[in-house]
Amino acid sequence: MALSMSVSAGAHNARHNTDLAYRANLRNVDADLSVGNISIRDVPIAEAYETVFGDSLRAYNAKQKSKGHPERCIGDYLSKIEKAYSDDSARVKSGNKGRVNVPKPCYEYVLQIGNRDTFGGELDNGKAEEIFRETADSIRSKTEGAIEWFQIAVHFDEKDGTPHMHMAGIPYATGCKRGLSTQVSMGGALKALGLERLPDLQNLMMSELEKAAAAHGIERRLMDCDRKHLDVPEYQQAMRDYNELTDRIEQKRSRVAELDRDIEGKERTVARLDRSIETETKRLASELDGRFY
Repeated sequence: MALSMSVSAGAHNARHNTDLAYRANLRNVDADLSVGNISIRDVPIAEAYETVFGDSLRAYNAKQKSKGHPERCIGDYLSKIEKAYSDDSARVKSGNKGRVNVPKPCYEYVLQIGNRDTFGGELDNGKAEEIFRETADSIRSKTEGAIEWFQIAVHFDEKDGTPHMHMAGIPYATGCKRGLSTQVSMGGALKALGLERLPDLQNLMMSELEKAAAAHGIERRLMDCDRKHLDVPEYQQAMRDYNELTDRIEQKRSRVAELDRDIEGKERTVARLDRSIETETKRLASELDGRFY
């Protein structure tokens, strides 16, 4: 049996994922079917942040206090990250340039097997649950020490869709030299996993989904939006084109970051020179006043 499979990025909404009362009000949900939804893992994001960053945050705050800078202490790391990301997103939406390397509080992916035209008669909910559970377990194992997957839910109640799994995770980096020793960082997480780009993480997740499905006698059917099937050579070429475009975008972003750092460095130099000029001007003025007194 062959079914299409997908791994797509989405916005995180904790209530959408696990709150049945909330889902009952969604137009695409059949509330009578929601009882069949599966919550594989459901940890509040604040609790997950405490697990990952709590010790590092306390150590950072203690260090700042010992150095005589209590004003640098961070009260709530999650709130700090959420505000920074929200402010940066608002800047981008208003047409201004966003800041470089503003971390996203968490990432969410949706993993799906089949489509509404093919799913019903080829794969039942019980087997789908087994595949998704095995996939979630293997992804958590593969990304341990780099991503904390705090919410994992499988939905069987969307009338116009097929069973799918939401996975929300917090990427992080350890051993950081500035700020907290453990920080939110997708770049750091990818590096720890030996990956280069964000699409590589989706490829890793897809690979685990394919393996779990294969163990249940299901192979992946490659498809695109315009034709029913996409053969392997065409798919591979499309992926090469996509990766090339992604690389070019990353190179542009790196160049922008480099220019931003260069500008910041020059601005600091100008500010330092301004202070020196101001100091020297005051000194000369004082000497002149003394001579004419």
